[in-house]
Amino acid sequence: TSHTTERELRRFFKGYDKHATFQVSKLICNANTSYYGIVDIESDKVAMKAIKKLNNKLLDGRHLILREFQYRAVNNDRRALNWRTLVWDKLERRANERRQKSKKSNTIKPEFSAYDNLASKGF
Repeated sequence: TSHTTERELRRFFKGYDKHATFQVSKLICNANTSYYGIVDIESDKVAMKAIKKLNNKLLDGRHLILREFQYRAVNNDRRALNWRTLVWDKLERRANERRQKSKKSNTIKPEFSAYDNLASKGF
């Protein structure tokens, strides 16, 4: 949350890794602001234990959703700039282009945000 301090995060993760590093970031989309954090725990085994034990626990009145960080290299991320111009030699998992067959809706609600679902998942 916006008022959670590094000290509170250290206390929350106490007993897992005293040398853990914490990074809290802000995601602004339209008028909504969401916060997410990255905790770097040196040992993979200890990190997985922390995820299992602390997932969905309360911190500052909010349930935290913990999961393993997935690093995406620039050469393996189709969300990168100009990715359509790059040669993609990986397995194509999409059967077809979803957007070509979808119908456009004229009844888009103004309160809808693409990040609503992400915010509920801890982003």
